[in-house]
Amino acid sequence: MPNENRPRAPRIFAALLGLIGLFLFCGGAWLLAMGGSLYYVIAGAAILLSSILLWMRNPLGSAVYQLTAMASVLWALWETGYDFWTAAPRVALLIVLMAWLYTPWVRRSLGRAEPDEESPNNDSSDKKAAAAIAITFLCGAALLGTHQLQAQTGPQHAATGRSAGEGDWRHYGNSIYGSHYSTLDQINRDNVSQLQRAWTYRSGDSPRESDLDGAFAFHATPIEIGDTLYFCTPHSSVIALNADNGQERWRFDPGADTANAFSLSCRGVAYHARQGASGACARRIIGATADARLYALDAESGQLCADFGKEGFVRLTDSMGDVAPGTYLVPSPPTIVGDRVLVGGAVAPDAASDAPSGVIRAFNVRNGRQEWAWDMGRAGNGPAKGAGDYTRGTPHASTPFAADPFLGLVYVATGGPPLVTDGTDLREFDKRYANSIVALELSSGNPRWSFQTTRGDVWDYGHVAQPVLVDLPAPGGVQRAVVQATKYGDIFVLDRATGRPVRDTYEAPAPAGSGLPLSRTQLRSEISLLPDPLGEKDMWGVTPLDQLVCRIKFKRARYDGPFTPPGLTPAITFPGAMGTIGWGGIAVDQRSKLIIVNTNAIASYDRIVRNEDGSYEKRSEPFLGPLGVPCNEPPWGFLEFIDLKTNDHFWKRPIGTARDSGPLGIPSMLPIGIGTPSLGGAIVTEGALTIHGGTADNYLRAYELYTGEELWRARLPAGAQATPMTYATSSGRQFIVIAAGGDARLGTKTGDYLVAYALPQG
Repeated sequence: MPNENRPRAPRIFAALLGLIGLFLFCGGAWLLAMGGSLYYVIAGAAILLSSILLWMRNPLGSAVYQLTAMASVLWALWETGYDFWTAAPRVALLIVLMAWLYTPWVRRSLGRAEPDEESPNNDSSDKKAAAAIAITFLCGAALLGTHQLQAQTGPQHAATGRSAGEGDWRHYGNSIYGSHYSTLDQINRDNVSQLQRAWTYRSGDSPRESDLDGAFAFHATPIEIGDTLYFCTPHSSVIALNADNGQERWRFDPGADTANAFSLSCRGVAYHARQGASGACARRIIGATADARLYALDAESGQLCADFGKEGFVRLTDSMGDVAPGTYLVPSPPTIVGDRVLVGGAVAPDAASDAPSGVIRAFNVRNGRQEWAWDMGRAGNGPAKGAGDYTRGTPHASTPFAADPFLGLVYVATGGPPLVTDGTDLREFDKRYANSIVALELSSGNPRWSFQTTRGDVWDYGHVAQPVLVDLPAPGGVQRAVVQATKYGDIFVLDRATGRPVRDTYEAPAPAGSGLPLSRTQLRSEISLLPDPLGEKDMWGVTPLDQLVCRIKFKRARYDGPFTPPGLTPAITFPGAMGTIGWGGIAVDQRSKLIIVNTNAIASYDRIVRNEDGSYEKRSEPFLGPLGVPCNEPPWGFLEFIDLKTNDHFWKRPIGTARDSGPLGIPSMLPIGIGTPSLGGAIVTEGALTIHGGTADNYLRAYELYTGEELWRARLPAGAQATPMTYATSSGRQFIVIAAGGDARLGTKTGDYLVAYALPQG
């Protein structure tokens, strides 16, 4: 006889199931109407039925829910395969709710006898319930089995035994070739696990109330010359440190007006030594401020060089016409070749056609006088000599340059055109030089050749990575090449004397429509790290609910591959604003001709809107679900290895854990590898190591170069959205240094730290 004293049904639980079922059913019907998956309608209806039965205290409700959960596991298995991060949002919540459904207090409320009642059916019912739970959990566990991307076997390497010679890191990329490669191998794959923190320096530079939102970012990569480190801070201070112990030697504050700067990302400074000279300013540090002033400092004391420009400064906005404060600045270190300082600039991303010019200029390193300027708007008549009002709104070049003194050329990677919503306004030189690699003559600034990688850019695919020069083996000799990584993920390899491709390229069809005059094809490279195209099955979320929202957003938007044009209705750009390859660029092992690069796979949700004044603007935001996590499934960040000699893609590894990120921006604290997005590049050393920070989980890591195996990691006090560097001092000790300052785009912790690691002394 039933126990009349059993507790009332847990109707709150039934009501919760009802809300979940209603959401899945209604959202699923909307998705189905757009041609999406049928699953959500069926699952929603089944969960609604289960909730009604549970509300009525009918044990059949638990059976219906159990069948729904088990069917969902099979559906997830069919749709995703055995991958933890893609399957979890489909089934984890349902499994957790089923576990709650079989708790004793819920089961008793559904007509089950109390445990102490004598009933011959109690034991068998308990065993059946336990078996049902076990089967579902085993299916879920099988489905949620982790899936690792397997590495192919790469070339083998042995340490050279070279002592810590050639220890300086003299340029942003260690050389004017921009390779981010070091011949040091004191720290190598056999002993990297013994690395210890050697010292930490705090600059004291932190966000200010006057800074624009998201502008502050400590992206600096120091240079090291003669046992001294030199670097700049977000607010443009320059600091020199003892390279052995991190103690400050001098500090220079230029008093920059940074209140309206759209970016506070000073990525480095440059160095020049006058051969045979001595005394003050014989050795100089050259850099630029956030308010667009070029300066020269004495490397020994940090004092301004009075013979450079006007009392040590050259104002870069002079002769550029009206320049609104903060709309033009120089984020990258200048490039110094011989006695010339070469500098470009960055223009605010929302600037219109009347924005400042993207002119490239050369200044004399001794006196600051301008020697030439390449204004692409005057390209038909050669570069403008001296000062003048340069053509406004031209594509700019915010990346570091690379140079080949032997050929007498400097290689400039340009950004996109200023107008991304109305291609009809593009001028002929915009169409020719935007999104291009341009080789300029060091002596005059005249363009020798140019090579365009994206035509009619409306996706923000302008170059952000530094060109890299590499000498490749070729029949009968050496092929002098320039390697350019594009934001969307293709890597072009060109003859650096002529600009002709030395690796195959091809024309790929590009989608039309959206009312913009788009190119019918886009040039693609045989070396491509472009992520696989998105589909509805690739949508993600923490639960089936927010995953359903992402599926609906995906089906509502237009998506036709990486060159989907924005329009008045939503469009998905993938890769999105972060790009596949960011400003950290690529690292090249100059001995073995291997590329190491960190890549991202995050989409953007774009739309062109019409303002009240009749103008149009492109609005772009990350493609996120309601809980603030990306709508496309992880991994979102990788480290990849390519052999330039053969174009073989040897390995691709997800990097970064979920420890410092999570729904609604709340850190999950889970040290589980998920593959986070990253900002900042990698370096390669002769010790068969790749060193990389950049991920959203505040770690610096070392990987075995040829397999991608993680050999060492160190927890950092803030996000390491910067490119590391390495050097050896006169003491013979090798150090690895990285800036840990965070970045608002990744939501990482802000800081002012410069952290150095080395092997234990002795």
